[in-house]
Amino acid sequence: NTNTAIFGCASFCVCWMEMLKDTQDVAAPLDMAIQELRSCLAGSICCFVCVLLPYPLTATGETEEVVTELVTAVGSVWDGVVGHYCMKSDNVYRQRKMMQTLRSMEVHMRALESLLDDSWWECLLS
Repeated sequence: NTNTAIFGCASFCVCWMEMLKDTQDVAAPLDMAIQELRSCLAGSICCFVCVLLPYPLTATGETEEVVTELVTAVGSVWDGVVGHYCMKSDNVYRQRKMMQTLRSMEVHMRALESLLDDSWWECLLS
């Protein structure tokens, strides 16, 4: 790969130039090159581990849970509205239950908004 060759040359050209100098201390540039190679290898291993993880375990999973609860609440509200509309008289208990469900939907919507703001970068990793 051409990009790999360019990255290797750019990363280790300083070390190579130090090794080409005619000096008595040959071990110092070699140690520096080995240290650079170790840090590059450690960074590559970390990148591979990040890519191989199945899914981010933070905001994405919580977002799915909140959306599931929100969809359930929407169904409950629709059921309550249709039931209330079809009744002959007002049922205060049913109205309060609908209002409570609407308030919980509002809380879920706020949570969903903040989770989506936090999880935009997780879509890039999965």
